[in-house]
Amino acid sequence: MDLDLYNFSFGTHRDKNVIWIRFEKNNTLIQELQKAFPSATWSSTNRAWHLPDLPAVRDALKLARKEWGSQIKSEIDEVNQKAFSDFIDQLKLKAYSKNTIRTYITEFGHLLRILRTFPVDDLSEDRLKDCKSFWGITLSRLHKSTPISQMFQKQK
Repeated sequence: MDLDLYNFSFGTHRDKNVIWIRFEKNNTLIQELQKAFPSATWSSTNRAWHLPDLPAVRDALKLARKEWGSQIKSEIDEVNQKAFSDFIDQLKLKAYSKNTIRTYITEFGHLLRILRTFPVDDLSEDRLKDCKSFWGITLSRLHKSTPISQMFQKQK
C-alpha cells in the first residue's frame, strides 16, 4: 500500500475520533486499503473512508502520535495551559513510563479542571485544602510519590 496516494486528516465521526482517508476513486486503492486495514469503513455522510484514531493505526500510517494529554488539555482553562505543558515536559525529562505519565497527567488535569480559571501558580495552602476533600479518594489509591500526592502530604 503506497501511503503517498492517500490523504489523511483527523476528525470525529459519531462521537468517536477517527482518521479520515481521502483519495481519488480507484478500485485498486480501495482494495489495498481494505486489505491493509479491514476495519476501514466508508462514511456516506462525509464521503470518505475512516479508521479509528488509535496509536497502532497512526503508527501503521506513519502519522505522528497524539500529543500527551491532548484530550485533557482541551478541557483545561487557558490560564493553566502553560503549567500543564510544563508538567508534561518535566515528566518526559524524568523518563517516566507511558503509564506513569498518563496517570500523573490525568491527576494533574483533574486538579486544573477543578481550579477552572484560577491560576495553579497562585494556589495557596488554603485553596489546596479546599480541593483536598475531592482528592481524598484519588490520593488513597495513588502512590505517595506522585507530584499531587506530595503537595497534599506537605499540607498535613
